[in-house]
Order: sequence, then C-alpha cells, then structure tokens
Amino acid sequence: MIALMPQLLCLLGFVGMMVTCCLTHIRSYTQISLGILSLVLVTLWMVPQGSFWGIWHVDLMSNIMQSVCIILSMCIIAYTAKGYNEEKFLYVCLLILIALLGCFTILSTQSMVLMYIGLELLALPTYALCGLDKEKGHGSEAALKYFVMGAVASIFILYGMSFIYAATGGMQYVDIAKWVSSNDPAMLFYMNLGIVFLLAGFCFKLGAAPFHMWVPDVYQSAPLGVVFWLSVVPKVAIAGMLARFIMITNISELLVWQQIIGFVSIFSIVYGVLLAMRQTNIRRLIGYASIVHMGFILLPLQFADGSGVMASSVYVLGYVIMTLAAFTSVYIFASKGRNQVEDLEGVARCMPITALIFMLALAAMAGIPPFVGFIIKLNVLSILIKQGLYSLAVIAVLAVAAGAYYYMRFIRMMYFSEGKMQRVTEHRLLLCLPVLLILMGVFPQGYMVVLNQAVEEVQGYDKG
Repeated sequence: MIALMPQLLCLLGFVGMMVTCCLTHIRSYTQISLGILSLVLVTLWMVPQGSFWGIWHVDLMSNIMQSVCIILSMCIIAYTAKGYNEEKFLYVCLLILIALLGCFTILSTQSMVLMYIGLELLALPTYALCGLDKEKGHGSEAALKYFVMGAVASIFILYGMSFIYAATGGMQYVDIAKWVSSNDPAMLFYMNLGIVFLLAGFCFKLGAAPFHMWVPDVYQSAPLGVVFWLSVVPKVAIAGMLARFIMITNISELLVWQQIIGFVSIFSIVYGVLLAMRQTNIRRLIGYASIVHMGFILLPLQFADGSGVMASSVYVLGYVIMTLAAFTSVYIFASKGRNQVEDLEGVARCMPITALIFMLALAAMAGIPPFVGFIIKLNVLSILIKQGLYSLAVIAVLAVAAGAYYYMRFIRMMYFSEGKMQRVTEHRLLLCLPVLLILMGVFPQGYMVVLNQAVEEVQGYDKG
C-alpha cells in the first residue's frame, strides 16, 4: 500500500477537510488545502519507485507530471481564494482534491480499466467546477454542454476499449504491446476501430479540434479560477497519460494511430489560429489559442520512437509556464472589469507590471525567441523535419506566423492606445513569471535532460 500513499493522503485530506469544515466554524480553506497538497507533494517523492501489482508504476515520469499538477493546483487555489464566497470556495477546494486523485490515477496506471476510472474521477468534479456560478445563465449552459459532450466522449473511450479488448484479449497496456509486436491481421479491424474511438475521447478531453466544441464556451463562461485550473491541470495529466500509453503499448507504430494524430494535430493548429483571429473576448480568444497548443502537443505523438514523446512532454511543460503567466494577467485584468480585447486600451499606463507580464506571455505563445515558446515549438518542428514530414512542418510554421497576428492585437491595445483608468497598485513579485519564461527559453537543457531520462525510463519497461 505504500505505493498509494500520496493518493490515500489526498483522499483522507478530502474527507477530513469536508468533515471538519462542515461540522465546525473553521474557514481557513486556503491554508488547509495548501497544507494537504504540500503533504501529498512531499510524500510523492518519498515513495520508492517501481512496479506494483502489474498495473501501477511509480517512476520519474509519473512523479514529475503529478508534481506539476499539485503545484499548479496550489497556485490556482492561492490565486483565486478571494474570488469566491466561503461556501463556493470550499466546493472549489474539495472538487480540486478529488480531480487530482483522477490525475494521479491516469498518470501511474498501466491498465485501461484504471485509466477510465481515473479519467472519470478527473472529469466529474471538473463539470461541477464549471457550473459553480449557477446564477449566471451562460455559465450553467456551458457547464451543461461540457457535461453532455463529456459523457459522449466517455462512451467513445469505453467503446474503444471494448474493441481493443476484443483484439488483444487483455486490458493492460502490456497486452496491447504484445499484440502490436505480433500484429495479428485477423484482429486488425477491431484494433483500428478501437483506436478511432479511443482517440476521439482523448482528443475531447484535451480540447483538440474537431472535438473542441466545449472549449470556447467554457473558457468564456466558467468562473475564471476554474478556467485557469482547467486550462493546465487536466491537460498536463492527460498528456502525461498519453505519453505513458504510447511508450508502453507501442501503439504509435500502427498506421491508423499516426494518421488520426497527424490529422487532428494539424487541424487543431490551423482551425485554432483562424478562429482566434475573429474573437473579441479575451478568455474566448485564449480558449482558441489553447486548441492550437493542443495541436502542437499531439503533433509529435504520431511517431513510434521516444523522440516524439520527449518533444510533446517538453511542450507540455512550456505550455504550463506560458499559460500560468497569461492567466495571471487575465485574472488581474478581470478583477478590474477588463474582459474584452478593447478593454485593454492603454492598460500599460495604469497597470505596467501586469501588461508587461501579459505581453511577454503572448510573445512566448507566439514563438518569439528567446522565450520558452520558441524552443518548444522548434523542438516539435525539428522532429517533423527529421521524420521527413516537411509539409506538416511548413503548415505548422505558417500557422505560427499567422497566429502572431492576434497576439499582437493585445500588445497594440495595451501600449499604443489611450486609456482612461487611474494607476493601480501591483505586486512586483509577479515579475518572476517573465523571468521564468526567458530562463526556460535560454537554458532549456536542464529540464530537457530530466524529461529525457524520464522517457527513457518508461521505454525501458519489460513489455513481456
């Protein structure tokens, strides 16, 4: 049971917080939540690495991704504590703890059954978080849309798992790996059909086009703190789950996997860029920009070797830092009633630090050197070129160049337009975010070496 110690602590923390806060007058939700998550984070790195029961694995890759999810959740809880009344904030903390249990499960499991359970543990609290502001009609409508479409995506995943089980005769990742190595032509149809349904569900969870229909509505209408959490934590967990699934099963060797991933990734990049150009709401625009980023995360996952998983994992880490900086600025802007692109006119004169952070975050998202967005995009493009997929690389480069247009709109509004708002007090501590954007772009070797070690470790598993 020692392998499940972080998960058990998270569960016990959830139960203890719920009972304590409901039966007493304790209202220190932020401190209690941060304390629970800090304890889980420390325990996570104390658990010995290895395989347990044949379906659970603790390794460097799972520890890194789970740590990122925990740290991001802690940051978001601290950021958004003042944005809710006491009752709603208690729900936020409790739902995030349960959702993190789902993240832990999908990042460590090697069984499709546990993978599905983990995905639902992650998804169900997320639906509730999106509908937290029940008095706002648009928020409830977006949450209901997300829930209904999420239920359909879960059905797709179950349907895909059933076809894969029919082909392989097992529900563990190693069973798929054995089938791929033997490549039984009699069961190829069932395997291909299973992959189609499985990827449809996974792409919905990531918010990749054409399974993106919930993204712009939820980003615009859900509580901003929830959108902040939704834009990073579930996507880190699902991307890490996909990386593990690919490396252990070797499923990316199958042609249907490569074709679907290639189409979805390029379609996400192009579609996201084109639709983002038409948006006037800041949050909705960032929602479409996230679709573009999901395309870049998926793009290298079509390759059978570890270089694709490595490039995708590096992009996930860079995406987290860029989104953290961007949403920190958006959160501050929203607190001053600035939600539309036009509302940012002259904001650099009254909120210079926040405007600077937002400008640098946008420059990173646009792929401008020396920011982290440049190095992670270059890493993905270099993989495409090495694999001889020059047409995909050209399309991706053109999309990045076109995407710079809507990012530059923000900068023009902030720095080259007149504003009528008075100067406001800002925290200089926020300047650590742009410093991080630059350092990760200029010195990428440190985290790349660690991620490469994590990928090689998972690749070295005995697949039977």
